[in-house]
Amino acid sequence: MRRWVFAGVVLGAAIAAPVGPVAAADDCCKAALAPPAAAATTAVLAAAALVDHRGRSVSLPDGRPWVLTFFYGHCPDVCPTMIYNVADVASALPAAVRQKVGFGAISFDHARDTVPRLAEYAENFELRGDHHYLMTGEPQTLARVFTAFKFDYKPDRNGGYQHTTLTAVMDGQGRILHHFYGLRPDIERIAVIVKDLAGG
Repeated sequence: MRRWVFAGVVLGAAIAAPVGPVAAADDCCKAALAPPAAAATTAVLAAAALVDHRGRSVSLPDGRPWVLTFFYGHCPDVCPTMIYNVADVASALPAAVRQKVGFGAISFDHARDTVPRLAEYAENFELRGDHHYLMTGEPQTLARVFTAFKFDYKPDRNGGYQHTTLTAVMDGQGRILHHFYGLRPDIERIAVIVKDLAGG
């Protein structure tokens, strides 16, 4: 059983949540936003300069496939689940493939999720591999990233957010190829897709 330490909250076992695009959760994320309608064409992320929890610059796309999700650090359960899902995809891949792929979570709470805070979260989640990234960036850049991924969020009345529960796969050229909605995406399917993209 995982023990989650996130934003000062210690949580126990996995969440019992309905499978599907809209997940009921705690008070801060209670009304997750419904996913958008499927796009007719594949979206492409133009060059976006972000920074990771190590304080290093990250340019997306960067020639690697990426598995990405979106989070904010004060969320006590939905966002940790999303981050662990991405880490589970990494664990499902052979080490040789894993090193060719980026596994990341991009914060949409720019004001609170500073680089030092991201570093704390990475340590709490035991995200110590070079292929794991918790990221932030300038608000205009983040807005462009969220638009490309069709990710949506809005503040609630309790200092939290309602947001889309999205895990996405992007290829090395920035083409956003797959969206997986909900708290329990098909980890094995995502791993197969990523392995093919990485040439593994």
